[in-house]
Amino acid sequence: LKAFTVAGTFEAGHYEYDSGLALIHLEDAQRLYRLEGPSGVQLKLRDAQLARGVAQELAAELPQALRERDWTRTHRNCFDVIVPAIERALGVSFLPGSIYLISRMPSDPQMGDVVPIATVSLALAFLATLYPSWRASRVNPAQALRYE
Repeated sequence: LKAFTVAGTFEAGHYEYDSGLALIHLEDAQRLYRLEGPSGVQLKLRDAQLARGVAQELAAELPQALRERDWTRTHRNCFDVIVPAIERALGVSFLPGSIYLISRMPSDPQMGDVVPIATVSLALAFLATLYPSWRASRVNPAQALRYE
């Protein structure tokens, strides 16, 4: 443990950051973590949507010992789009930050996830109808109506 003087506070609106992020001077961080220098590099792009592509290009060039991370993977729960749209449309908050540890429901629907789930769901629904249909086809309609 190391004591630091708090110079200021801020609220990012995200529980993960608000509860545990502290910004300290580089030299203090080097002493605290016993490092010779910086342990990473952060790039800021003019177009943030290019981050995934740039990260993939960097991964191809970096040595195996180093790894890349981009904001679309590390902070994907900050940019869910479905739940906030529903909350705005209905005028409600499903996960108020004052009650829950998270204030947003992470969602990032990808076509590669939705299509297989929909396909398997439809196939299972179809298969579930086969046995009852087969049983019903074996019943004589006159016999079934006699007891109704």
